[in-house]
Amino acid sequence: MSVPDDAEVDDLPTRFGLALNTLLDDLAFRSDASKRLAARLQVLGDASRAFAQEASHPERLFEVIVRTVAENIDGTCSMYLMSDDRKQISAAYFHAADPATRAKSSWR
Repeated sequence: MSVPDDAEVDDLPTRFGLALNTLLDDLAFRSDASKRLAARLQVLGDASRAFAQEASHPERLFEVIVRTVAENIDGTCSMYLMSDDRKQISAAYFHAADPATRAKSSWR
């Protein structure tokens, strides 16, 4: 909502009310944005710690990566690895946030 021009609203209380409403809308938007940013930072911090714990074990690290991504997007994640000769790509890791989807999956 924007504040109307002077010609549209003459009385001070109405103009003040409209300006206050605009400020409150902006504050609510900034508050929501701040909460989203805090949630993202929490995910990044949790993921960083989990990745660091498994850094010396690539297989477990890849499992942690696909699980972390799938759970944070509330969906699925799969990882494909390239062969050493770079001629083949094969499905290697998979995780679904939904247990029913995981149960139906042919991945193990």
